[in-house]
Amino acid sequence: MRRSLGAALLAGALLLSAGCSSDHPEADRSVHPAGVQLDAAALPGTVHVGVMVTLNGAPGEGAEWVHSAAGAQVAAYQFHMGGQHVVLDVVDDKGTARVASSAVQQLVSDGVSGIVVATSGSHVSGAFAAAGRTGVALLLPYDTAEADLPGNAWLTGPSAGQLGSAVQGVLTDEGLRSPFLVTTKRPGLKGIDAGQDVVVGPAVQPAAVVRAVKRATSGPARADVVLLDVPAQTQGRLVRALQGASLDVPLVLGREAVSPAFGDSLAEAGGSLAGQLTTVGVGAGDVSSMGADQAADHTASFFSALRIAADDPHAPDLFGQGSFTSQAGSADVSSHDAVVAIVTAAAQAHSTSAAKVLAALDGLRVDSSDGLAGPDLDFSDHTAVADGDVLPMHATSQDPGVRPPGAGAPQRLFWFAVPASS
Repeated sequence: MRRSLGAALLAGALLLSAGCSSDHPEADRSVHPAGVQLDAAALPGTVHVGVMVTLNGAPGEGAEWVHSAAGAQVAAYQFHMGGQHVVLDVVDDKGTARVASSAVQQLVSDGVSGIVVATSGSHVSGAFAAAGRTGVALLLPYDTAEADLPGNAWLTGPSAGQLGSAVQGVLTDEGLRSPFLVTTKRPGLKGIDAGQDVVVGPAVQPAAVVRAVKRATSGPARADVVLLDVPAQTQGRLVRALQGASLDVPLVLGREAVSPAFGDSLAEAGGSLAGQLTTVGVGAGDVSSMGADQAADHTASFFSALRIAADDPHAPDLFGQGSFTSQAGSADVSSHDAVVAIVTAAAQAHSTSAAKVLAALDGLRVDSSDGLAGPDLDFSDHTAVADGDVLPMHATSQDPGVRPPGAGAPQRLFWFAVPASS
């Protein structure tokens, strides 16, 4: 049975209501899972994992993910709880290809076993060039462009092709045949059959996009859905403007809608966080941890560890400059799982050598038994997430309450996956 976007949103609201109610025995499962400690039994001593972030950069060049990247610190903390030493060496690539290249070279010189590129955008090409020369594995939980990946790099989040296919599936299920696509020169969706489109820059004026959308949705070749595939901050401003335009067509958002920066941008622009917002992605977040299946249990373990780390005054933040509590509001599963994959490869290789870890990672399959909190990762393909794990997602502003109260960098929106058919 097909489910409309509105019905899917209602289903998600009911899930949250049930999960937060004290009348339901499942209400506390997110904070009482088994297996919070991680143990890579064959780990050969201390493993250094590089983490590349963008603290400040142009829209679409990775700063949108800096708060999410703190999930890497949760993984390191869990290995510490299991008696093993995983050290994160964190660098800021400043959102430029030149600094990204230098950062990879510095991390390799420092002896990392692999690098989590916890950023996105065209500037990561600098990291690719340097990594190709040094022979170190790069794992990218947030970037989507599979076309330019070198042989030693893997996407551990959805690719542009997978995202595009999932969006096309949403449109097909809803009977929407004439999308109007608002995109940039470097889109995050691939393969969308758009009847009409407009290419914009990050500084585009929302009023101009509203006019273009109104023309597209009222002309002879009337568009029946609007797709916004733009950077998070731009997306927030455009959604606010389109909410005020009283459109009678649905709105589907691109990849960066799941970043904390989108919710912040929408709120700062005065938009409604309670509106019907739809995107596609991997459903392994706050709401997912409240389910009743095994996948939910593994996601819940992440949040249990996050709460423990946030309560530990000695647990550092990702940069080693303060308490982890300051980042506990937005740390996510994607960066966590990328670290787990590198550590698992080091255990398989019985070595911390970057070359040997790279060789072990190639073709490796990593799953929940290794400590993943999200879907399995299959490194026999450079897009490690399975197509079937990229699903329609809907947003709620209702906090599921699986993070500690008062945690820093709090999320404003929480995304959940609802099957398109049942």
